[in-house]
Amino acid sequence: MPRCRTRRFRFFAWGRSSRLVPFSVSVPSDGQRRCTPRR
Repeated sequence: MPRCRTRRFRFFAWGRSSRLVPFSVSVPSDGQRRCTPRR
């Protein structure tokens, strides 16, 4: 299982939307949608 960088996911999720959204939904368009970081 490839470890995703939750740090980037968190930053993107916080930067894209001001409200709290799941990282899996607020993932960067880097083609890492397959990766599902820990909630």
